[in-house]
Amino acid sequence: PGSPASPREADGGGCVPLDVHEIAARASRFDAEVEQFLDEQIIGDIHSAADAEEREAALRQRREQRAARARISERAAELLQAELTRERHETELHQLQEAVASNRDARPPTPAGSGARAAGAAAGRVAKPYVADLTNFVSEAEAASSARALREENELLRRCLSGTAAKPDAFQSYLNALERGRGEATPAAPPDRPQ
Repeated sequence: PGSPASPREADGGGCVPLDVHEIAARASRFDAEVEQFLDEQIIGDIHSAADAEEREAALRQRREQRAARARISERAAELLQAELTRERHETELHQLQEAVASNRDARPPTPAGSGARAAGAAAGRVAKPYVADLTNFVSEAEAASSARALREENELLRRCLSGTAAKPDAFQSYLNALERGRGEATPAAPPDRPQ
């Protein structure tokens, strides 16, 4: 009864005596818990940073692999195209060789006395493909008649045009003479100038 009550007892918190050592022990435990919590947080941050770095490295590696696959597929497409072009070229070359061989087989044999010069000339020549000639042929008499008529017309034109300075209507006289030769006389055009 006459002793003063400790602050804990006055609070009604029970009979736990508060001494300096106990407060210091609690404070050190509290500090240790805070340090442990901060250490765990730092370790967690380091782990998440490491995880983020690992994720970034994995993403970078995937991007590089994707780019490498794209390069490989492009190169494969180029090689495939080159191979197809080469095969097409070989096929065309083979077809040409067959055509040349069949053309050689179709040629008549050369006479035995023609010599090496004729054989070399024949080998150097390339056979020209056949082209249809649809020219209309006329008889010899018709061709001679047409040639004679053209010569006469040419001579008539030469006579009419000689000295054209003196004859202003020379071409009209040529046309009249041409029609008279054919038997179709037409009236002469009136002269533009008096003579």
